[in-house]
Amino acid sequence: MRRVSVLALLVCATSAYAAPSADGARTPAQDQAATSAYPSAEVLSGFAKACADLSSIANAEATAHAAGWETYTPAKDSQVAQLLDFGMTAAGKMAASDKDYKTDVRVLRTKIGGRPFDLMITGVKSFGSYSLGCRMVDFTATVPIETTAIDAWAKAIAPQAPKAVRGNMENVLTTSMWRPGLFPGHDKTQVAFVPQTSELKAVLHLSGNNLMTQTRN
Repeated sequence: MRRVSVLALLVCATSAYAAPSADGARTPAQDQAATSAYPSAEVLSGFAKACADLSSIANAEATAHAAGWETYTPAKDSQVAQLLDFGMTAAGKMAASDKDYKTDVRVLRTKIGGRPFDLMITGVKSFGSYSLGCRMVDFTATVPIETTAIDAWAKAIAPQAPKAVRGNMENVLTTSMWRPGLFPGHDKTQVAFVPQTSELKAVLHLSGNNLMTQTRN
């Protein structure tokens, strides 16, 4: 059965954190300090609170509201709007022959640990299947969430889940992925980091720390 995800092209690659150029390169101690300063535990906790309930798009939005997110319409030239436009355009082309193809998108925002986050809740019906995804992005992050924090968080919320499958493509993307997902009934959960110098930022308008989870039926 053919299935289309609004943001399917955003998770097709795997890779790693880009090393800084020789000009203005940071020391390992500076990198460690920057990573330690990132509110990793708070971000991961916020992701679980906002995205665990994907029973319906309305319930997902209500859950996010209860967690402190606000629904808004992003400016057309904003990175989140460009990211969604890329995904929607690609999905629409893939489902061009499906007369029942439908999408529903909600965009929300909040701050976690003082950092600005966007939340995209996307529902897609195509070729007889329905997928509902929740993606939380800190577009301006310059350091990834530490793998030790990710592993501790995953073990706490899903003790029986297997270890994350790690992907690493240098200077493009790093990922920690679970399939099935960490939340009940979810098909996939992923925590990823896209360096600000990554080609994904130029092509897909994706950068920084992004966390996603998805259901399919």
